[in-house]
Amino acid sequence: MKGKVFVLLLLSEAAFVLLAFTLSIAVYRPNRYAEVTPRLMYGMYAAQTLFMLMTAMFAGERGRRYLAYFSLLYLCVQIAACNTIMMNHYISNEEDLQVAREAYAQIQYYEQTTGKEIKHIAWCTDTNCENKYPNVYYQYGQINERVLSQTAYCMLVMATDNQRFTDEALVPMKAEIYDQYFKGKNWDVFLPQEQMIFQGDTLYWCIY
Repeated sequence: MKGKVFVLLLLSEAAFVLLAFTLSIAVYRPNRYAEVTPRLMYGMYAAQTLFMLMTAMFAGERGRRYLAYFSLLYLCVQIAACNTIMMNHYISNEEDLQVAREAYAQIQYYEQTTGKEIKHIAWCTDTNCENKYPNVYYQYGQINERVLSQTAYCMLVMATDNQRFTDEALVPMKAEIYDQYFKGKNWDVFLPQEQMIFQGDTLYWCIY
């Protein structure tokens, strides 16, 4: 019996090592295996599940009962945490899109009143541009990061249903425009009358 348990344990450990090796290749060498690269979360939860299964296999009845309680508690924590991350994701995306819609409304007003079409966009950020919104409580790396502060013109592409302001419209910010209107400025909200400067067919936009 002990021999069978030892063999089973050895096989389980070998399976875990193989899984960890495979996931490490896929996660850390995505340039070689891009088509089969899983998300890092997949590898983390796969490893946790494997550890729990191994524990359940070799634990007694009392141990399995405690493991079930722990698993239930862990699952509740995960559901609550994932729900927070998901809700913050929707909030961040909607905030980005709302600012882009308001900015596009300003562009349309300029075009209608002047008869000039905006063909180019130059953008920059203010002196303290945050990478998340105040009502977003979870942000790590690119998770729930403000898109607007990274690639402002991409949000305009979404606001126009992919019809305008693609990569070809992006031009560098002129130093004289930046120095005159944006240098040293810092905003906490979207103020188009201060952050958007129109000149001819070009919009100069400073992201708060």
